[in-house]
Amino acid sequence: MKTIFITAYHPFISKNILNTNVFGILKQRKNLRIILLVPVILKDFFENNYRFDNVVIESIDLAPFSKSRLSNFFSRAAFFFTYNHWIRYKRMEYLNAHWSFYNLVKFRVFMVLTRILSGHKILNKIFRFFDWRYSPNNFYKDYFEKYKPDIVFSTDVYDDFDQALIKEAKIRKIFVIGMIRSWDNNISKGLMRCFPDKLIVNNEVIKKEAIKLHNYPEGNIFIGGLPQFDDYLKAPFKSREEFFESAGGDPEKRTVLFSPGSRGISADANIIICEAFKAAKESGDLPKDIQFFIRNHPTRPDRALEKFKNDSDFIIEMPGKIKNSGKFLEFSLQDNRHLIDTIYYSDVVVWIVTSIGLDSLVFDKPQIVVDFDGLENKSYWLSVKRFNDEEHMLLFFETGAVKIADNLENLIVYIKEYLENPSIDREGRKKAALQQLWKADGKSSERIANFILSFLF
Repeated sequence: MKTIFITAYHPFISKNILNTNVFGILKQRKNLRIILLVPVILKDFFENNYRFDNVVIESIDLAPFSKSRLSNFFSRAAFFFTYNHWIRYKRMEYLNAHWSFYNLVKFRVFMVLTRILSGHKILNKIFRFFDWRYSPNNFYKDYFEKYKPDIVFSTDVYDDFDQALIKEAKIRKIFVIGMIRSWDNNISKGLMRCFPDKLIVNNEVIKKEAIKLHNYPEGNIFIGGLPQFDDYLKAPFKSREEFFESAGGDPEKRTVLFSPGSRGISADANIIICEAFKAAKESGDLPKDIQFFIRNHPTRPDRALEKFKNDSDFIIEMPGKIKNSGKFLEFSLQDNRHLIDTIYYSDVVVWIVTSIGLDSLVFDKPQIVVDFDGLENKSYWLSVKRFNDEEHMLLFFETGAVKIADNLENLIVYIKEYLENPSIDREGRKKAALQQLWKADGKSSERIANFILSFLF
């Protein structure tokens, strides 16, 4: 019997891998033992949802990783080797929150250093050499000796806990397959410190970024698509009546789905937008036969929106079950299917700083991104605009798939236009689907699972 380690430290790994047929195909192999490495705080959740005859749930105490000074040093240092818009605004955020002359000087020095150090293969190799030589490599010693895995599947190659596992596996000459978790990770997670032997990516865009920004060998990259969208082609999972009855909405009404930002991202914009929805419906600027489904971000919910909880025009949702003050999140198969049905039954999708726009492409849903800060005129580096200028966002917007609302009036106008004619911007959405989804054919899970199995049997 062969043994594989699979990591699941980020809440979206359940959504992207474990709730898909990637995990389904792997666990059906009777000659394969799966060791699922999960945070100790979520052991019960994984035991209840993913335990199987050949699946062992191994809960990991992450505290030693987090407390390691050397590990933290190299994790932070990796951000000096990728210069982009994301790193600039993140450091500006810190400066604005901790203003002092010393931090201003530090900001300037750090940005100059990042410009100098980023984009050089030789410097990247030197950094990786020192990282390999001095970062800790014994976090997983007991687990390797206990299970003696034949292969490691790192589901999130930029995660520090995954990086430690990749390094230890490579020291032990164990084959590693890695995966880039999300569309922004090549840009927002610093330099890829330790290469897996093979790298699974979602699409051509992420492949090109991995080669250009991180010098990952092109011949070792496999494009698999986005397995979390395979189930979207099976939608709906509930009838329209069943879905809205369970959600607390009206199946006879059209639905505007709004995915707000957190309070830290969009401040009072969430409340102001919802109030504008209500006012536009009452004034006739929006039709009477609509309702507003407010789906909070799973890890960054805006609790202030609960003020609309008893309003018949609104459905307010806090998805998932958060543990440990939002650091860990449970996201089950039922949660996945509820999200799928939510988008399926929506007529227009409005969002702030989230990837729900990608989900919406599967169903060709008209979508609008919010590019303003409520009624407040913020400086650029405090504005939601800074998020929309990230490289992966701009590439997405260039397809013409999304209307960008830079004020409340435009937001209401765009919603009305899309409700009247959903075919507006359809060609742009087709371009975006090709760019981001690669092949939305329902076979991504099968491709990825078979790719992994090809190195085992």
